[in-house]
Amino acid sequence: MRSKLSKVHSYAWMCAEAPFVIVVCGNKDDLSWIEDCSAAAENMLVAAAEIGLGGCWIAARGTKYSGRDDGQVIADILGIPKTSGVLCMLSFGYPDEEKAPRTQYTEDKVHWEKYKS
Repeated sequence: MRSKLSKVHSYAWMCAEAPFVIVVCGNKDDLSWIEDCSAAAENMLVAAAEIGLGGCWIAARGTKYSGRDDGQVIADILGIPKTSGVLCMLSFGYPDEEKAPRTQYTEDKVHWEKYKS
């Protein structure tokens, strides 16, 4: 199954070798399913890092890297019902390397009291 998921699109290649992959999906009838699933996915990535695992978020909702709706491609592979939306896949495993911490913080993207362009 991981091999099939790795072929959904070119950014999913690591799923084939990952010890496990989690497909994050939610009930599309719930107005906050995207936010709830995003929070759950991020919490899983943080928890994995805490125990020494590496994790990678692989976008699915709204992407068409496969030439089709990637979330639907994943849903078709796994038999996920139409009432559920696929947000992303998370691949997990032991990192091959240790990278130095970095930040993507940019001072000019922070606005105080009022947005300034």
